[in-house]
Amino acid sequence: RDLGQKPLCTMPRVLQREWRHRRRARVFCDDVEFVQCSEVWSVFLSDRSAAGLADVTAEWRADESAWADQQTEDLLAEERTRREMIWTALAAQHDAQEEQERQ
Repeated sequence: RDLGQKPLCTMPRVLQREWRHRRRARVFCDDVEFVQCSEVWSVFLSDRSAAGLADVTAEWRADESAWADQQTEDLLAEERTRREMIWTALAAQHDAQEEQERQ
């Protein structure tokens, strides 16, 4: 199984714990174990510090998508209003012409 796109660090031998993502590779004829760096960092970082390093890209994408959707809705609403004004003006002009023809 692939460890994904997350950065890898050599597994610290001084930390005795279960690692969620652990892989072994041969490096210069030695077996070296790798874990995701985020797992190593989580041992030393507080929850608050870790939150500051969180990946906000997905959050930004969601916000940008919502903003773009709202912008599209606003533009469509403006276009509907503009068309209604044009139709109202045309209808008034048509009614005025009919009134003149009747006189």
